[in-house]
Amino acid sequence: MKPVGKTNVQQRAQAYGRPAGAPSGYGVASRQKKSGGSGMGTLVMLLVALAAGAVILFLCFGKKGCSAPVPSETAATGGDAPEARQPSFTDGRPRPVDIDFDASSGAVQRYLAGLPEGKRKSEQTRVVMIKELRNSWVRSKFTYDSGSRGVRLCDGRTVYGSLLANDKGMVILQSDAREPVTVRWSDVPLEQYMLFLEDHVRQRVDHHNSGPEGTAADRESAGTDCLRLAVFYDWYRKPGKAENYAAEAVRLNPSVKKVVESCFPFANLPKK
Repeated sequence: MKPVGKTNVQQRAQAYGRPAGAPSGYGVASRQKKSGGSGMGTLVMLLVALAAGAVILFLCFGKKGCSAPVPSETAATGGDAPEARQPSFTDGRPRPVDIDFDASSGAVQRYLAGLPEGKRKSEQTRVVMIKELRNSWVRSKFTYDSGSRGVRLCDGRTVYGSLLANDKGMVILQSDAREPVTVRWSDVPLEQYMLFLEDHVRQRVDHHNSGPEGTAADRESAGTDCLRLAVFYDWYRKPGKAENYAAEAVRLNPSVKKVVESCFPFANLPKK
């Protein structure tokens, strides 16, 4: 028979990581030593990482502080960053779509009651001026050219024809001889009201500019209507149009300049 005992011992010893003939605890101690060396390496790496982190924290926060860069509005727009809009008492203004401040009197009165005395009187004057503009327009002959421009309604329709109006609404006599269309003021969108009012005021101004027919009284009346329209546009958040009509009001009726200056302190008004 072939002697195999020694060979088997050597194989078993090598399998357990110790030379043949070494004490039985050799392999365990050796593995513990290797394991300890690996742990020391991990500890050193951890300490190095902590040291690097400490350096970064010092550089970032040691003196001036550090944070991720926040994109500025200036960089995004390529210009000066606009100032944040400050809340204003005018944010609470009631803005009825049909411009009927009488029908919305409850909301208007609550708004006015919540204002300081000085602002309340000024806002009340503005409400009166808008109501006067609407009443003047409704009482006029109402010659809005709806035959070619049409009247837009809230339901998306555009109706063409001659208009007859009163405090309740209007009747459109359609140009194609179909049945007249009865329209309540609440059926008309705000944008159409703006066209009505601008057309009304423009006719008043054109009448003054038409020649001898335009008297001094016509001029003053047209200027007053321009002022009312300016106040209306200011109330309904159209500052550009408000300033344009404010300047036109002063040009036609210089006597309203003080009122305009109090309502529109930044408007570019005529010098004379």
